[in-house]
Amino acid sequence: MRIICRGTFAFNAAWAAAMKLEEALDGLAHEPGRGDVCVDLGAAPGGWTQRLVARGARVVAVDPAKLMPELARNPRVQHVQESAFAYAPEESADWLFCDMAWRPLEVAQLLAKWGRRRWARNLVANIKLPMKDKNPLLLRVRQTLVEDGGWEGLTVRQLYHDRDEVTVT
Repeated sequence: MRIICRGTFAFNAAWAAAMKLEEALDGLAHEPGRGDVCVDLGAAPGGWTQRLVARGARVVAVDPAKLMPELARNPRVQHVQESAFAYAPEESADWLFCDMAWRPLEVAQLLAKWGRRRWARNLVANIKLPMKDKNPLLLRVRQTLVEDGGWEGLTVRQLYHDRDEVTVT
């Protein structure tokens, strides 16, 4: 029997999330970097936030759960401890990131709100898919992002580190 303590789980979850983000950013025309303002919806425990900070970005990490302690202390991280659905930014962001384990259409509607209100210029999001009827749902997610959110030039890919999800950029 293998016992994993909470700290190890947080580290492993953060590492896996970081690998997903790196793969999603690979091949984009431009990537977040020094001085960029990034919003990470559903940030805890902080895998994506950690990678963005390592690139020099300033990150607003939105999640009711706690971040890894070293991230919570980082001066380039502002942790907003509330629901991503309730959060409204004080300023526009260069990048919007989202890897929330939540219902796909509700996440798509949230991301569409960000696009419609021009709260962010670039998007990288993982959309979790149900076990059945993935394709019809995926079409509805894409339609919501494009038609309701105004996100242009979207790509939807299933990456190596994705399981029952797709990455939208």
